[in-house]
Amino acid sequence: MQQILVLGAGKIGSLIACLLAQSNAYRVCLADLELLEAEKVRDKINLTGITAAQVDANQASSLEALIKQQQFTAVISCLPYFCNPTVATVASRTGLHYFDLTEDIRVTEHTRALSDTTATALVPQCGLAPGFIGIVAHHLMSQFESVDSVKMRV
Repeated sequence: MQQILVLGAGKIGSLIACLLAQSNAYRVCLADLELLEAEKVRDKINLTGITAAQVDANQASSLEALIKQQQFTAVISCLPYFCNPTVATVASRTGLHYFDLTEDIRVTEHTRALSDTTATALVPQCGLAPGFIGIVAHHLMSQFESVDSVKMRV
């Protein structure tokens, strides 16, 4: 069973952690700067496949220490955009797959640059737009024999 690190115990991070844990296909570690927040979510979800941890994702050494304690396959960053360059760099350096929800262009450029030197998937912009909206557009386009263009707005 793969172990996934979800960073950020806010609404989105909590939901992602819950959905992954409920699938019974993943063990999930939900980590937050405030351990109590991650523990609240863990206790509310009440599933055996989820643990809570404290980490300062802005500090590479803190994040690397957590990663070294467990055998994560991937990290999903549900943190503010300005935290993601550090998370992406650490993921690249430690061989983890990386996903984030940011729409920030500079963070995306940073992540793309890292992807040139790593064998793992580094996938930015998995949030609402362009992430989810791209999935919806693809689904809608697959319903037609041919499509000239698609314009989606959020």
